[in-house]
Amino acid sequence: EPFISSNSTYVDTTIGLDCRVTAKKLSSVLWWKDGKVITNDQRYQLTEDNRTMVIKKAIKSDCGMYTCTVENAVSKKNSSHSLTIYGLPPQIHHAMVFSIVALIYAAAIFFGTILQCLHSDMQSMDFQRKVLLFLQVTAMLS
Repeated sequence: EPFISSNSTYVDTTIGLDCRVTAKKLSSVLWWKDGKVITNDQRYQLTEDNRTMVIKKAIKSDCGMYTCTVENAVSKKNSSHSLTIYGLPPQIHHAMVFSIVALIYAAAIFFGTILQCLHSDMQSMDFQRKVLLFLQVTAMLS
């Protein structure tokens, strides 16, 4: 009985689907996507006697039901795998999370500095000087 495994599920990554079988002598291995035979082309590369199918730079339209059909002189078996491609590659996702954390941290420092400048020992300062100080601090932090 064949079994399909996948190494990745993210957009813009190389995805390998392996059709694992225990039978030693196979006459053929075929790959299908949504009921249509897959051949070597710009989107798909078949290697290791067609046991591995590689999708380079995966895109959302690569989502679907993949099936490998293995055949020998005695029998023919199928195995299917539903492939879902997720929107962001891991590197971009991590960079986005890091950017959001950095933005929140910068905003907290910014507003803390502003509140400290406007509130502590500057109560005697007139409104125009407070606004000017606020603008200077804003310019320094941006």
